[in-house]
Amino acid sequence: MIDHRIHAKLAGLKLNSNDVVLVNYPLYSGAKFSTHLLNYLKEHRVRTIALIHDLDSLRFAWSIFGTLEQEAAYLNQYDYVITHNQRMTAKLQSVGLTTETVELELFDYLSNAKSQTNSESYKNNLTFAGNLNKATFFYRISKSMLPCMLIYTVKLIIPSS
Repeated sequence: MIDHRIHAKLAGLKLNSNDVVLVNYPLYSGAKFSTHLLNYLKEHRVRTIALIHDLDSLRFAWSIFGTLEQEAAYLNQYDYVITHNQRMTAKLQSVGLTTETVELELFDYLSNAKSQTNSESYKNNLTFAGNLNKATFFYRISKSMLPCMLIYTVKLIIPSS
């Protein structure tokens, strides 16, 4: 059933070995669907890249792939894995990730800018980078603290083959 759905959706793309497909990880469609999708792409000799958004085995008591070791084993099936930063890469490699990685340095906020956190113009602003689903403290912030500014930065370099 899952294979049929994947084939029906992707057959018109005429995928081949010249193609590269970036897959958001996790898909939240279940381990079975994720595995079947990756198998379909591999059958068509497509180069695959997993873009990690979260590692659920670190975030929750449950994960569709189980433990961090099992997530790393699944990610090893991709040609490349894009991680948030070097610390995430090192953690995954410590549990068995061997696939080539690229770090976004997404959550490494390095800046030479002088902090202005105590200035009057920033008095009622909040800067937050992180998982809003886990940021339950936002519900306890008084309305005088808003508006809220969310800031994300990205640096991406994909290696050529």
